[in-house]
Amino acid sequence: MASSPPLHYVKSEDEDDISVFLQDNLGGQVNSPLIEDILAEEAEAEETNERRSYAISCLENLIHSFLNQLTEAAEDEGTQGRPRGYIELQLADRKAKRQDDGRCGMKTTLFPSRRRHSTNHLACLLAVANYSHEALVNQVPTTKRDIYYKDPGLFGKQSVVDKLVDDLAATFDLDRSDLGVRASSKGLFAGSGLTIHLRHGGTATGNDYDSTLIPCDAEISTLEISQDIAFVLIVEKEAVFQTLCRLGFPCHPLLKGPGILITGKGYPDVATRELVNTFSNELPEDVPILAVVDADPHGIEILSVFKYGSLAMDHQRDKLVASRIQWIGVFASELQRRKAEIEIVCNATVAFSQVSRPGRTRYASDSQEDLSIPRAEITGSTRLVIYLASKINIAIEEARCTPSNDEQVCPQNGIGLGKEEPSL
Repeated sequence: MASSPPLHYVKSEDEDDISVFLQDNLGGQVNSPLIEDILAEEAEAEETNERRSYAISCLENLIHSFLNQLTEAAEDEGTQGRPRGYIELQLADRKAKRQDDGRCGMKTTLFPSRRRHSTNHLACLLAVANYSHEALVNQVPTTKRDIYYKDPGLFGKQSVVDKLVDDLAATFDLDRSDLGVRASSKGLFAGSGLTIHLRHGGTATGNDYDSTLIPCDAEISTLEISQDIAFVLIVEKEAVFQTLCRLGFPCHPLLKGPGILITGKGYPDVATRELVNTFSNELPEDVPILAVVDADPHGIEILSVFKYGSLAMDHQRDKLVASRIQWIGVFASELQRRKAEIEIVCNATVAFSQVSRPGRTRYASDSQEDLSIPRAEITGSTRLVIYLASKINIAIEEARCTPSNDEQVCPQNGIGLGKEEPSL
């Protein structure tokens, strides 16, 4: 066996020291990828420690500012019409227009003030800062739910903790996870084409017939995606998602290729939005990212949160927004002609799920044979599969015809996706 080529990989003194160390201890048989992996892990760990130290410093400065003002206020006789004992804290105003540098505007929190429950608001803010500081110092991440249950009498409701955690993160221009607070995962994905490798060494492997919990972004090391993935579909409702999983929809033969299903179980959590954002940024343009939501205000809001972000998390929009998402239904116009459309679609010639080849699934694009579904076997679930498969296949064709995603009509079928309804 030929020996490995000599290593010529020097970018800094530290990297050179590591190279020499590995060569001396491993007999010179060191591949560049091995060193690159080690250096990448060390750089990531160093960056994590720096962000943790910065977050701790920010929280401590906030508390020091409060204590200093509290000490000074004890001797303050009142100036400029301010009441005695006046304390001022600066927090991010996440509803205000962002500044030129992209940071959130600031708002002033006064204490005491005429605002109702101002004392309780200040106590809640200091409590959240304290629990976050404790999580960072001990290097044991917590969740917003855990913080709430540490003193439910003080916070009153979960939304108070949620708002204060996001306010602190926006104030310090940090992610929520940088404060030692992780969101509880609730989103699910399905599809054997996706494997998520975790930092602790475990994996979350997708399944075509079952759902897998989407881990928090802070727990994810790398994403491994099959090269033959043809689409990503976001489903609003968990009940619809589970029905599609039961039918093996990610690898269904009616489709032009395998895909990945995702659901946030209604309003999506941060982990789900981060995963979709990664797909939007990293997947090739010929892999469409699609969404099926109800044609009502709630469904449109969920779609908008995925595609454009939310006001509450606007300070993290770069990590949460998935601008490539296309809305493929359900449209209001489809509800009006639903019965007639179902009859047309169900009578169309399609590849049936029983068609297969040894060793792999046979997809609709594999053959032009006339294989139709017997009307006796058309059930509610079958109608759902046919409805989604027809829309997804059109999206796949258009994405492959127009890789630049410039909204041109695909010459093969003459159909433009989203022409029936205004796309978001």
